[in-house]
Amino acid sequence: MSALTFSLKAKLTQRVDCSALTPDGLRGKTGAEIEHIELPMGNTNIAVAEIFKVKGRDSDRVIFSGDSGKLDRIGAGMF
Repeated sequence: MSALTFSLKAKLTQRVDCSALTPDGLRGKTGAEIEHIELPMGNTNIAVAEIFKVKGRDSDRVIFSGDSGKLDRIGAGMF
């Protein structure tokens, strides 16, 4: 199975909290469920599918692709 990959669609203008996108938080979710997860961005929320192209299915291996300078809390809570 291929890694679950989040590829940025465009350069971000605001910071995005990605703490919900961890293996534990994604395990058992379908692709559609993952794409509908709401992430905090500035003082609002944005769906994963609006900023990322999501590929792969192995939520035990999560990859972020693209300029991650405005992606916050990647891997938060992982030990």
